[in-house]
Amino acid sequence: MRPGPLRDSRNQIAAGVYLGIWSLVGWWSFARTPALWSGDYGADPGPGLLPMLVLAILSAGSMLLVAAGVRHSIVASTAKEYWREVSRGSMRPAILVLTLLIFVSAIGVLGFAISTIFFCFAWMFVLGYAVSGKKAAVLQAAIGTGVGVTLVYVVFVYLIGVPL
Repeated sequence: MRPGPLRDSRNQIAAGVYLGIWSLVGWWSFARTPALWSGDYGADPGPGLLPMLVLAILSAGSMLLVAAGVRHSIVASTAKEYWREVSRGSMRPAILVLTLLIFVSAIGVLGFAISTIFFCFAWMFVLGYAVSGKKAAVLQAAIGTGVGVTLVYVVFVYLIGVPL
């Protein structure tokens, strides 16, 4: 029997990793802000106490979530099948994150419009291919990219006046 969506260990692991990444960002920022921790404030703990407490709670909570998710997935009777499904289901989101990093880098080189057209067309094609086949996916991706990029460009550049 498959666990419910709230008790699914994949959700626990994903939430723990997400919160863990943010806690690492917070600790990195805290360490790079000497004004929070370097002064002598006497009996007063100083301005660094609250961020340190929040980051400690966030870090501990993220580790507990990951540990609970891992424990649940190991205890599950079909652990091998479970991890196969997790890795299969995690490929597309992982590739999305990678392509987003490439997309952000490409904006500086190619400009917003061209980078966005490539990024949107590729992802609309990939997502539409599984549903409607190659020919229909190309047409749908072209139309969706044209409408979406044009709409974003018109709204931001011409209506709001934000340079892209």
